[in-house]
Amino acid sequence: MEGKWLALLFLFTVLHPIPTASAFGDYNISESMAQWMISACMTDRTCRPGRAKQAFGIHGLWPVKSAGKAVVSCRPCHSFEARKLPRALFEQLVNLWPSLYDDRYYEFWKLEWEKHGCCFDDSGYPKEALANYFQTAFSLAQRYNIWAYLTREGIKVDVAYDVSVITDAIKKGLGDESNVVQIQCRRLKGKLVVTQIFVCVNKRATALTQCPTGRQIRKCGDREFYPNTCTNVIQLAKSIASFSLMEA
Repeated sequence: MEGKWLALLFLFTVLHPIPTASAFGDYNISESMAQWMISACMTDRTCRPGRAKQAFGIHGLWPVKSAGKAVVSCRPCHSFEARKLPRALFEQLVNLWPSLYDDRYYEFWKLEWEKHGCCFDDSGYPKEALANYFQTAFSLAQRYNIWAYLTREGIKVDVAYDVSVITDAIKKGLGDESNVVQIQCRRLKGKLVVTQIFVCVNKRATALTQCPTGRQIRKCGDREFYPNTCTNVIQLAKSIASFSLMEA
């Protein structure tokens, strides 16, 4: 009888492996990422910024270590199924987390879930983990409204500002003057344009925390970038027509 129970226990652990420290929870910071929709489409002719309903849209919620390395592709992980998201949340995500390439929003969400969302929880993945990840990302975007902070301080599109003016406006809105925000830029036609803004929160995404320092590399698909790349004068692009679709 004892042998039978041992065999059943072995089978259960194979089918339901216990998450290890390296798979889940091995991070200190969660980065709430807002992308400026115009800039996101500047180097890709198939991208359509008109699909966005907001000036800034959600790119993702990324768990990272304090040294700056992103924690990605953790396993085991629940498969992504859009129908598992609450209907009200789904409709909110369509507006604030759109796909700029086609109307299949869930393909973008699926990518972010499998690469980053699967690492967000360290409790062994309860069935609520999928909805919790997307609800958290949405709630952070609502709580930290980057566009509202910038417009409140008089920041306008297509106007060049010193990078400190942009970061100070966001920090004022956040109510925290420390290193809690990083801005990613891209150089187009000799100008630095804002592409993404990172707001750093703690592991459970309940409060602001210090961002990784320096120029730690990140990966997005097969591309590499640094999140803190804005120096000197930067701007929010007004339209793609003002720039080349190819990087200068």
